[in-house]
Amino acid sequence: MECRQNTSRFPSLLSSLWGPRRSQQSLSVSTSTQTQTQPPAPAPAPKIDIASTLQKKRSAEQDRVSRETAQKELVDEIENLVGLENVKRQLLGVQNWVQICRRHGREPRNEWYNIVFQGNPGTGKSTIARIYAKMLYAIGISDSNTIKETSGRDLTIKGPQGVQRLIKEMVNSDSPSAPTAGVLIVDNPHTLMPSKLESHREILDCLLQAMERKTGRIIVVFIGHGPDMETFLQENPRVQHQTCSTVSFADFDRHELHQLLVRRITEAFGGKMQVEGGQDGQYMQAAARRLARSRGEGFTNIYAVRQLVETIAHRQAECLAEQQDVGMEDVDYFFFSKDDILGPNPSDIRSQSVAWTSLQSFVGQEPVKASVREVFGTVEENYWREVKNQKRLLVRVNRVFAGPPGTGKTTAAKLYAQILADLGLLSSGEVTVKPLSAFNNVSDTDDILSSTVGKALIIDMNTPETDDNDFQVSDSVLDMLIKELSANGENRCTILVGSDHAVDTLLPELKEASRMLEHQVVRFQPLTREQMEELFQAKLQEQDVDATPEAFQAAMDILESARMRKDFDNARGIERLLTAANRNFDQRRSRAPDGPLSQRVLEPEYFNADLVGGKAALAFREELRHSIVPDDIISVLKRYHNEMKIAWFQGHEPRARVPCTLVFKGASGTGKKTVARHLSALYYKMGVLKTAAMVECSVSDLVTTSVSHTSIRTRSQLERARGKLLTLSGFRPPARQSTSPSKPLPGRDSLPQPNSS
Repeated sequence: MECRQNTSRFPSLLSSLWGPRRSQQSLSVSTSTQTQTQPPAPAPAPKIDIASTLQKKRSAEQDRVSRETAQKELVDEIENLVGLENVKRQLLGVQNWVQICRRHGREPRNEWYNIVFQGNPGTGKSTIARIYAKMLYAIGISDSNTIKETSGRDLTIKGPQGVQRLIKEMVNSDSPSAPTAGVLIVDNPHTLMPSKLESHREILDCLLQAMERKTGRIIVVFIGHGPDMETFLQENPRVQHQTCSTVSFADFDRHELHQLLVRRITEAFGGKMQVEGGQDGQYMQAAARRLARSRGEGFTNIYAVRQLVETIAHRQAECLAEQQDVGMEDVDYFFFSKDDILGPNPSDIRSQSVAWTSLQSFVGQEPVKASVREVFGTVEENYWREVKNQKRLLVRVNRVFAGPPGTGKTTAAKLYAQILADLGLLSSGEVTVKPLSAFNNVSDTDDILSSTVGKALIIDMNTPETDDNDFQVSDSVLDMLIKELSANGENRCTILVGSDHAVDTLLPELKEASRMLEHQVVRFQPLTREQMEELFQAKLQEQDVDATPEAFQAAMDILESARMRKDFDNARGIERLLTAANRNFDQRRSRAPDGPLSQRVLEPEYFNADLVGGKAALAFREELRHSIVPDDIISVLKRYHNEMKIAWFQGHEPRARVPCTLVFKGASGTGKKTVARHLSALYYKMGVLKTAAMVECSVSDLVTTSVSHTSIRTRSQLERARGKLLTLSGFRPPARQSTSPSKPLPGRDSLPQPNSS
């Protein structure tokens, strides 16, 4: 393990002590002589307090023995440390510096010995702080072996008066007149930053005064997380001035984590526990490599080792319980197997995973099943590569689920998260679902990402607040989300869920990142008729409900017609249709005379096509037949319907087969708006429009005397009619003298041209 040294005043730690000493106030003694005309009288013999002298000698001897004992303990504790080689050298450098100062006739206690230790949790900062305090006492820098440990939070609770009492207790615990009264270790002092409360500033002032005074001075060791400590020192330059050094603790490397793992198992089980393959064998080495992969921001080092040992013991307990349940008599309570250390084989996890079984039961959606099988395959290969001490393959767990509504994207994402947790790729199977609109700014985005470590974060792009064409997030937030999707962080999974249109609109904006995400995009397909039949039958069996063959066929015809629309929600539409059919059955039975309950069998009349928009697209022909609309117009609508249906079955875009800009000419009251209304319904049901709504406006709503205002109003009307049918009325042939080719009508360029969408 490497320990980086940021600032230092010794050689290897406090180098500035080689320079001039800090100005220390010294007592000056002025003497004056008086001319004596007569020899002075002899001074009386001083009285010797034998008891006091003996007490001082006894105290000095006890102090010497205590310091020698501390020195011996110090050597043992330093030698017992795993890693931290650079820190050990720096502690030895402090002792050498003090000896050199004394040989030079200089007083090393005139310097500051306050210090800052920073790094990830579990890197040994608190342990080194205690060793450092004991070392200062052993080499005579501290006059007391008093060591107090506290935290910024505890000091905040105590308040300024409580901190003063704590310092007073330290000073009075030994000798109140001693220059140095002991060492105070403060964990996470960044909670005392003066920018928060005035009481925090007063607490810091109390500490600084205790660090500066000549008698009863306190040596303070500040320990905490790197970024927090850097902010604390930047906002408190007085504290930074009075610290001799800032030492950064790096994470333990793989070999050191292995040593810590072996030591933890030995200590926790009294040296009795045996492991498969030996303590230095391939399975323990593989476990250490897994720990080392998590090194970096937020890694907990020794605490992660302890958590791993607890997990191993928990696996062993489950295995022992299973062995006892099957009646095994020869059970070894002091043996960790390969499965205890590394967890079960991924192939066993696949066969036992409830989430994987549920995902397999999905009707259709083979792409998502294939994507999850790839993860299983890579994790299983990595399992054996780890055992063989080979480099582990990269497992990309982030995904983009794209497809129509009701195809199971969110459900599949939740099952996928649980599968990752079963495989040990996530520490929790918990899922957090956030709409894209929740990512308002960089701060909110960072908070959401930080709170979902160990979980699966699902970002839903298809919420009512989010339009497919407007992601409603800033470029900086979008960059953060793309970076998160493209990354492969340990113990983290991000899944983007949206429609095909939303995802296809987003991907080009990703530029370079889009190529990295291409293989992570999983396309969900709309249900075919065969799949709808299978899903409908499965729903009937799940609810233990029967349906007559005629009812089943009627339901399929309704769904077949409805699935041509862009907003058809597939499985949700099936669920809604079946729920309404059961409700209609209950209503009819409630109106029947009292009698024995009949078996629930659904009839064709129970299925309501309006609930899923499943009426036949040409159902309006009966209505138009009794209207004033000519038969040739009805024939044109029928031809449009046939063209769109052929395009739909061939997998082509229906709008490419029919005109999207039409001109209706005729006298008032000849049915132009009626035909437009039914044309809107036809285009909606055939998947050309998003809704059957019709927006009406006239030329006077578009044209003004100002060209710029006309353009703005025209574009506003077109935007309002997006996905709908727009009718423009009030067109009149312009007078010949008022128009010319060189001067077009205002707003004309903004109007849709014929045969355009």
